[in-house]
Amino acid sequence: VSLNVLKQTLLKMSSNNNLPPLFILYGSATGNSEHIAKDLTKKYTAEKPEFVSEVICTELNKFKKHQKYWDEELNGPVAKYPVIVVISTTGNGDAPENGGRFVRFIKRKNNVESQPFRNVVYAVLGLGDTNYDQFCESGKIVDAKMKALGGLRAKALGMADEGTGLEQVVEPWIDTVMDDLRKAVGFTEGGASNENSAFDGKSEEKKEEDTEVEEEKIGDDIEVTIPTSSSTGEGIMALQSLATTLSIPLPLPQVPLNSLPPLGASLSSCQLLSQKEHESFNNLKASQPDENMTMTSTSSCQFNHEAPYESTILSAKYVTNTSVEPAKKALTSLEMKSSNLKDVLKIFDEGFPLDGADNRNARRVIQMELSLPDDFSLQYAPGDSIAVLVDNDLDAVDIVLNMLKTAHAIEPEQPVLLDESRSKTVRDVLSRDIDISSTLKQRSLYALSHHATNVEEGNALQLLSSKSDYGLKLYKSFIEDQMINIADLLIAFPSCTPSLEALVGILPSVAPRYYSIASSPLANPKSLSVAFSVVDIMTPSVKAEIPYPPRFSNRRKKGLATRYLEAILAPLLAGANSDFKIPCLRIFPKPTQEFKLPLDNKTPLLLIGPGTGVAPFIGFLEHRREQKKDDKKLATKASQGTWRGGFDFEEGDIPVTNTSDSDIKLGAEYRLNQGYGEIELFFGCRYSDHDWLFKEEMRSFCEEGVLTRLHTAFSRDNPNRKVYVQHKLQDEANGQRIVNLLTQEGASVYICGDGNAMAKDVQKALCTLLGRAVEDPEKFLMNMKENKKLVLDIWS
Repeated sequence: VSLNVLKQTLLKMSSNNNLPPLFILYGSATGNSEHIAKDLTKKYTAEKPEFVSEVICTELNKFKKHQKYWDEELNGPVAKYPVIVVISTTGNGDAPENGGRFVRFIKRKNNVESQPFRNVVYAVLGLGDTNYDQFCESGKIVDAKMKALGGLRAKALGMADEGTGLEQVVEPWIDTVMDDLRKAVGFTEGGASNENSAFDGKSEEKKEEDTEVEEEKIGDDIEVTIPTSSSTGEGIMALQSLATTLSIPLPLPQVPLNSLPPLGASLSSCQLLSQKEHESFNNLKASQPDENMTMTSTSSCQFNHEAPYESTILSAKYVTNTSVEPAKKALTSLEMKSSNLKDVLKIFDEGFPLDGADNRNARRVIQMELSLPDDFSLQYAPGDSIAVLVDNDLDAVDIVLNMLKTAHAIEPEQPVLLDESRSKTVRDVLSRDIDISSTLKQRSLYALSHHATNVEEGNALQLLSSKSDYGLKLYKSFIEDQMINIADLLIAFPSCTPSLEALVGILPSVAPRYYSIASSPLANPKSLSVAFSVVDIMTPSVKAEIPYPPRFSNRRKKGLATRYLEAILAPLLAGANSDFKIPCLRIFPKPTQEFKLPLDNKTPLLLIGPGTGVAPFIGFLEHRREQKKDDKKLATKASQGTWRGGFDFEEGDIPVTNTSDSDIKLGAEYRLNQGYGEIELFFGCRYSDHDWLFKEEMRSFCEEGVLTRLHTAFSRDNPNRKVYVQHKLQDEANGQRIVNLLTQEGASVYICGDGNAMAKDVQKALCTLLGRAVEDPEKFLMNMKENKKLVLDIWS
């Protein structure tokens, strides 16, 4: 927000009797918080609540641009600035990338005295998932800190659970938030201080219109009007076939209006440009500073989603016992210059057929090394993650491009202005900006139903989007189980031909993919390593009494990022020399707040990470190995005099004893006495001969004394008994020792991996063990979490 915009807003406030704007700020990782925030913006912009001048919606990280308003005290009929915050929680309690800066700001102790929110009344809606340990942690932090920094809480924190359905909390919270804000800001104009006055300032004409709308809604089976067209596609056939297996009557039932989701606000905007407009905009943009690159005190620049680092891929290998023949075949094809990325993807599909319930071809894990800037402007610590930005599926892009050209005469290379700030081609927008590869949400289906010209197809899309029993069953069986994306939908329902503007408004942006870093900067400060599973699955096979389109059954679906990565890494996986041209990757760091090594190296560590959950622990162990190497070098230096941070002092230069100064110690004495706590690693996978990841590295850590004990669980080696990491924890040989580590020696426990089952089962196992030594093991574990002695990095 520029100074001119600030002046314009203040002018609006003046012309509206000093009424302040309503600020709606969001921190969003997957788009849910952004959806809700922009829906509220659309709603309140239309309703025009009488105690605000306008509605401003933006990311939380841009809060400082609006804090200029909040520093000014209000002298009009409203006493404080109303602010709504919608924020999700990622990982295990972390703030989303576009809200992290705000959370760090409100945590600063030096802000307590200045009370930056003293002129603010606020309400916070948190989104989370109870499968994760730190449920709605970001929302809790924002709600508590805004109050501590002077804000007036207008409404109790809302905490919506994605695991049970966000709408159960979101909808009732939204219904009353404006009334709560209105009361809290102290609006007094015209004596309007009663509870219901916030929305009573409508004209009689508007009230009559609202009454008519309510009367229309009395009939639950009334449909939304849809333009007409005669032909239908395979989607109708699929739904009719599924209906027979799900006991849903035919013809497909009409949709109750009260079961449809709200028609949300546009997530983004776009405008087609002429070539001249495109060039003019780019010239103007080039003359302005880049707002996405910010300077910090710890590094020369901060890379983020809008300004990622272009990293070179240095090396890659399978860390599962996976054949490299498909990669070699792809390399040969590439060397002959007779194939492109689509051909390489096909070669991998043919080389790894999925023909069984427990097919090892589907379990492929790759370790990849990425370059970092030479100027150390991208730094990390063990436990951090790295975000990777990838393009959409090529086939999906071509399908959508073809629809736009056929239905709207839009060419792939036509320039577009996106969100009034970025100029690019239509192909670029579909490739990098909007998510056309992920499974469609119900709210997107409802919006798309308005772009179907065939009545039957439009009604079917509304049924799929509805919360009715029939709609939910069909959505689960067709959209979710078959992982239907927008490209699939355009094939299934050919009369659905949304414009580019509609697609940009309906579909969320492509989300970054986050991977735990499996290396230490002490080992190599100019590169980092990650490990990822190639997502490669088959959707369920549909068996129905009446014909069902085969293209929407038993489909091979692969992860957007990991499928692309495996394909471009083919030369490295095949062992080609490093001169082979491989595309760079767009990356940016995601620092962890909690999942990091303890400051005291003597603290014993229990690391529990089956599958790729072991990746950050490889980084931990590599870091500890490098620390020990450094200590041996420093101990040698220390034995020659008093060492402190690279400065040598001769004996007698300063008076130093064991007790005279806690901040200064004799270097030799300190380093020689510096010990390291025991580290135990619990690792699990299916087969010891296939997916024992980092096997040689683990053995080396044991031989070098970095890893005290290694426990492995191979769940499929014994066909008669499945063994998991939680069973190894409770083994007779381990149980009592682990209890002593936790209760007597202050060990820290780290759990990384699947949050749906593994993490819960491990914590249950720890509770069972602790029951031997403490009266209330659940309380003991809770205290460990509060003291950062039990830390999780999990995903669902």
